Amino acid sequence: MMNQIGKIICAKRIEKNWNQEELCRGICAVSYLSKIEKGKAEPSQEIVEQLLERLGIHVDEEKEKQAEQTAEQAYEYVFSAMNREFRELLRRTDIEELEGTRYAIDLKLLEQLASSEMKPLNASAEASMDLRQKALQKLLSGNCEEALLLYPNAWMYLMSGIDAYEKGRINDASDYLNTAYDMSAKEGTVRIMLSAALYQYRCAAAVHDFAKMKEISQRARRIAVSLNERSTLFMIGYNMALASLGAGNYEEAYEFFSSLDKPNSLSLLFLAVCCEKTGRSQQAFDAIEEAHADTQRSQVIAQCLKLVSYRLGHPDYLDHEEYGNILKACRQSALNEPVNGTGTLITRWMMEWYQATRQYKKAFELLVDEPWAAQ
Repeated sequence: MMNQIGKIICAKRIEKNWNQEELCRGICAVSYLSKIEKGKAEPSQEIVEQLLERLGIHVDEEKEKQAEQTAEQAYEYVFSAMNREFRELLRRTDIEELEGTRYAIDLKLLEQLASSEMKPLNASAEASMDLRQKALQKLLSGNCEEALLLYPNAWMYLMSGIDAYEKGRINDASDYLNTAYDMSAKEGTVRIMLSAALYQYRCAAAVHDFAKMKEISQRARRIAVSLNERSTLFMIGYNMALASLGAGNYEEAYEFFSSLDKPNSLSLLFLAVCCEKTGRSQQAFDAIEEAHADTQRSQVIAQCLKLVSYRLGHPDYLDHEEYGNILKACRQSALNEPVNGTGTLITRWMMEWYQATRQYKKAFELLVDEPWAAQ
């Protein structure tokens, strides 16, 4: 408790832009105040009260208890990836009302974590922070790996993994996410397990490891079922179908895309491809016609639909230069405007075209950029 008091005194002194001598004059020695602020001295209640009074801090035991309970509950939610519960708790809490309590810094940091901007506190406040607080401050500053070093737990590994993935460091992301998954499995924090698995899937998708994508999706699905996460279950089912489609398991992918009640144009494209590859030509044409009715479809989707339609109408499409021209235009559009899942299809179609037309140099160049296309 006294250690927390020291941090509060230090933080408030810095906030007022006072030096130590200005605060402790007539109360105690500067060296003693320094020890109090660092938690290395146990001051008397009288000295504490005088310091707090000079700082304009009035201790309210009821507010202290409320602040402590709120902060610790919020940390529990954060470190368990219970995001909805965390935001609801802060929504119900008047942070300003608990401004002068020992947990004021924690609550301010947590409030920033819940906000859309996620800004760190003023750097001057760091002198009075403990390791947990400093870790959150580093996280809010965008320094996830420094935060992890200060306070290593499953959630911090998850945040570091997500950060590395978004920066394109896929190998580092996989390592962090694997650790997050393993640690959370031991701790029983299943929501972190689920989040880690979903990002592990993205890492596998980034390198087109279709077998890994399917394995992770199945694992994530079991967790989502236990949590009754319906929207997540749908997304996982979608991901599993995409992994099957990318791996050429068209019958498996067909089972999912044909079961959708209100498919969008992208799902209808995937359904058309599955139908084409499994001999369901009429259903493929029907899916293409329905997709054309979607005015929100992108140019890439429209061109992919045109390619599938061309193939359905021309079994010898690989002998047609027109098909090659449509395919090249489609690939260029996909490079300019990527749409999830279409890139894999187009790359496979390009490889098929290059090999059929004996453009082996271009096929080799494509494999250099996309080695998975040889699978």
